[in-house]
Amino acid sequence: MRRFSNLTPHQQRENTGGRQPYDYKDARCPIDWPINMFRPVLTGIMDIGVADKAPAPMKVLYPSIQSYGGPYGRPIADCGPYPMVVFAHGYCEGDEDWTISLQALARSGYVVAVPFIKEINGGDVGSADATLYDVWLWMLSKWKFRHLIESRVGFAGHSYGAAAVANLIAKTGLGQAYALIAGDFGNAEPTLLDYASLTKPTLIIKGGQDIVNAGDWNSIPASSRHLVTFQAGAHNQFLPTGYNCSTQAVFSSADCEEIWSVTRDVLVTFFSKYIPRPNQFPIPDSLLPPTTAALLSSNPTHVQKYFIEANKHMSGLEAFLAGATDCTVTLESVTPSSGQGYVAFN
Repeated sequence: MRRFSNLTPHQQRENTGGRQPYDYKDARCPIDWPINMFRPVLTGIMDIGVADKAPAPMKVLYPSIQSYGGPYGRPIADCGPYPMVVFAHGYCEGDEDWTISLQALARSGYVVAVPFIKEINGGDVGSADATLYDVWLWMLSKWKFRHLIESRVGFAGHSYGAAAVANLIAKTGLGQAYALIAGDFGNAEPTLLDYASLTKPTLIIKGGQDIVNAGDWNSIPASSRHLVTFQAGAHNQFLPTGYNCSTQAVFSSADCEEIWSVTRDVLVTFFSKYIPRPNQFPIPDSLLPPTTAALLSSNPTHVQKYFIEANKHMSGLEAFLAGATDCTVTLESVTPSSGQGYVAFN
């Protein structure tokens, strides 16, 4: 069985060489505000491969003022450091598919590692947690721009990737927050998630096909837990139409195509609440995401307005509400400050 180190992130970093000087001379912080979900920037994306000696091929997303430029958009150096989120794809998603949903998180002040996990694509979910652990450690200790990453980390995954995240958490206790998308197949096969291991703030997002019964929900020991349900959503409907597994989704309603964008914005809202960035506005316990219009009405400067409007940051809820009225989403929550909460809209 794979053994995991019990060293802290700081000890892990020290044992593997510590931080290295940043080598982009012209990448100093060019903005005068702390990056967060309410005051975003753009996204840079870096491909990591065999030549980088990483434990898995991956894409790394990070805050940038150049979207994909030069060649991938340089990281913003002196505006950090940034928390990290490691995302695990499901059975038939490759790493590149989920980047479209995770860019909003990087824009909000997070470094996001999206590895391609061969064990998941080979059906070996039980071994995938070791790859997630190795990716987390490599990012902290070996990535070229590792000094941009602070010690706080969140983990997220879809389908088998969510199960791999839960396995990693059960074995190591890593992370400050967990987001699990469609991680339980209900009657299709045995329960994959170890709900009892979820001791930190937890978000579960599911479609109508995915079963999370009352016993599972109540067995989660985290004092803050959230359940988002798309009643008409399919197990693979969490990416835009045409993205790999999304083409195999069985839609209850052909008009519910903005499920992916609401999921994107809920992920940003969740991690911003529980691994917060500086100078944020308050985030409700319901995790109801703000809209682009709300961000634009919060007195941004001219430059901040430009970044909010770029690629319609946090536009998922508006797009969803503008769609078919038979698409329903519910947001359930249990938090120390608000107790039990329930919001529904369509």
